[in-house]
Amino acid sequence: MCQMPTRVMSKPNRVQTLMNTSQPLVLSFGSCLSHLTAVQLSMFYGWKLVGNVAHNRSDQFIDYYIDKRTTPPSLADLSALVRFKPDSEDYARRILANQYPEEMGRHDLPEATPLFELLEETKIDLILLDNFMDLSAQLFEFQTGLEGKIFSNAHMFENLTDFGKLGHVLSARQSAENFVRLVQWLRARQPQAKIVVLSFQYSQIDKNAERYHRARDFWVELVKLKTEDFSICPPLHPPLDRTKGCVDWAHFEEDIYRALAGMLHLHVFAHTPLPDNNYVLPPAALRRPSQYNLQGRIALGINRLRERLALMRYNLRIRTRLKQFLK
Repeated sequence: MCQMPTRVMSKPNRVQTLMNTSQPLVLSFGSCLSHLTAVQLSMFYGWKLVGNVAHNRSDQFIDYYIDKRTTPPSLADLSALVRFKPDSEDYARRILANQYPEEMGRHDLPEATPLFELLEETKIDLILLDNFMDLSAQLFEFQTGLEGKIFSNAHMFENLTDFGKLGHVLSARQSAENFVRLVQWLRARQPQAKIVVLSFQYSQIDKNAERYHRARDFWVELVKLKTEDFSICPPLHPPLDRTKGCVDWAHFEEDIYRALAGMLHLHVFAHTPLPDNNYVLPPAALRRPSQYNLQGRIALGINRLRERLALMRYNLRIRTRLKQFLK
């Protein structure tokens, strides 16, 4: 073991502490899928979560911070322009702040180093990205009062819609192309890091066929564009009892995130490959919008039937074990 030095040393700053730690470091970039997986890596596998980038859609990040074609609306001007609803003001302000350099990468991690400083000064072992924001977010486009686009939940404000409108969602192809750009940008700053894109799940999206197919096709399109710069984890498809169900389609039960963390831990340290996608819907599942209504419903119906059968088998096993226990 290293002996403590006898001379008095100055207290290291936060970045120096991260660079000197023996723990592997992980950065999450996306939403709860990457973040909760990184949390499980921290809790069970000895990793240190050093940053959590949230509420940034890929095209928004590229325009503002990679290509720098334009700048986001001033946060101070934006905060002065809108009226927040009292019961959601704190969280609404956090969502907005997460999209600006001073707070980016610090969501739920108030002691973390902001993203751009972190990438320049700290060697990160694993960067996890997911596409939830691309799948779900429509950026608010200002038409009066301010210029630019920003992500926000309009229901958290009293007057946001007075100043503009919600824009379009990204197609699967647009999102996949943006992720390749984002990976290239990260790779230039973190050449040693493992970069893994976690494709967001779609098995619980049962009432929005258009979103369902964009979620599925993101993985299909990203595989076509894949380079050696990153790995891809396909959409997970656990049985219904291991998810939060269709009401909360974006989340799994905790043990799924823990299992995913274990798989990624092995991927980094034992070079085990990530799984393929041949256990979910076949490639013949619909892609053209004209097919969404009929064939989409058929595919979703088959998917839900499989989930119900799996849940029935699960309940049957529980009842059988309970009967055996009570005998």
